[in-house]
Amino acid sequence: MRALVIALRFVGVALEAMSPSRLSGFGALDLAFEKDYEEFLLKLRARLDITQRFLGNGKSDAPSSG
Repeated sequence: MRALVIALRFVGVALEAMSPSRLSGFGALDLAFEKDYEEFLLKLRARLDITQRFLGNGKSDAPSSG
């Protein structure tokens, strides 16, 4: 359980690194792509947050996701 919680924290860091503002170093992004991509990342982040909260509350000995 703890390994999963830690792995999900790394996923959160990776999502931040994948933000459109950080990808600008690879060149200009199409505005339509950037909008869709940002929505996709927001949905992923929301699902990750839900999963982390569930894991944090699922067992009393699990570390909190805070």
